[in-house]
Amino acid sequence: MNSSSATSIFSSGALKCHSWITQYLNISRKDITLEELNSVFVLRLLGGITFVSLLAVIGLVGNIHVIYIFGWKFAKSTDYKVFVLWLGWIDIAATSVNAPMLLYYLFKPLTFESDFLCKTFRFLQYLCAICSNCALVVIAINRCLKILRPLRLPTTPITAKRNCGISLVIAVCLSWPAIPLFSVVNSPTGIEGVTVRIF
Repeated sequence: MNSSSATSIFSSGALKCHSWITQYLNISRKDITLEELNSVFVLRLLGGITFVSLLAVIGLVGNIHVIYIFGWKFAKSTDYKVFVLWLGWIDIAATSVNAPMLLYYLFKPLTFESDFLCKTFRFLQYLCAICSNCALVVIAINRCLKILRPLRLPTTPITAKRNCGISLVIAVCLSWPAIPLFSVVNSPTGIEGVTVRIF
């Protein structure tokens, strides 16, 4: 198949689920390998791979700056500093652990083999997302109380740390079901004799 016909297939919107593979690869031959199918999927996911890579680099560099500035440049410990550092560490975990695992999956969408890596990836993905959201809810409640009750005693850094710990516990409780629910399974491709392992 030449590049112009491949481009026309991609731009025509004919690529839907597994049915587009047969059109793209001209499935009349019997020697199609799983690696060929995987490489076609990777070509289709190049935009996502580029976007995730860019977000991971920007997020990692930005959050390292946040940790450095709030952790070492500001000596006074406040509830605001605790919350910002907590969000920074969560985002560093997301960009340094979850993003590379997602990129690994995007490069092996059909040949992904590790059940352990699948479960770990999904658990950490949900853990970081839920923990970050819980932390933002805690910050919002803290800000609301400061506005509605300005004369009350301010939240201490110890209370802020306890609230961050509670957000982590809530995140673990809500994300652990990903471990038994997700796994790598065999899936038909619509191509005779070829099945893939996906999660």
